[in-house]
Amino acid sequence: QSGEALKHALGIIDIEQQKVDGNDTYFPIVLGCPWSSLSTITSPALGEFGHGQISSGATSIALSNPNRYPHFYRTIPSDALQAQGIIEFAKEFNWTKLSVIYVNDAYGVYLS
Repeated sequence: QSGEALKHALGIIDIEQQKVDGNDTYFPIVLGCPWSSLSTITSPALGEFGHGQISSGATSIALSNPNRYPHFYRTIPSDALQAQGIIEFAKEFNWTKLSVIYVNDAYGVYLS
């Protein structure tokens, strides 16, 4: 999946570059991947060519690092808010132990 996402991101850059050279409309922001694991790959690639990426579903805390992902934007809160909600939920019920099952990618690792 990540290879395909990167291929499509680079294809967008190529199309946009042709538009700039041809004096057509230029869009500096690309509606990017809805998954954190793919956004961590495509955002830096798009950023290298002056394109920002905005995502409606990539929530990884890692993507909040402006030094590593300076061209990444989102329309949804990061997992930091979700993690805080889980903690508050556990406190409400006086739970002292939790089990976390997660996916080993940019989404799952930072939430856990």
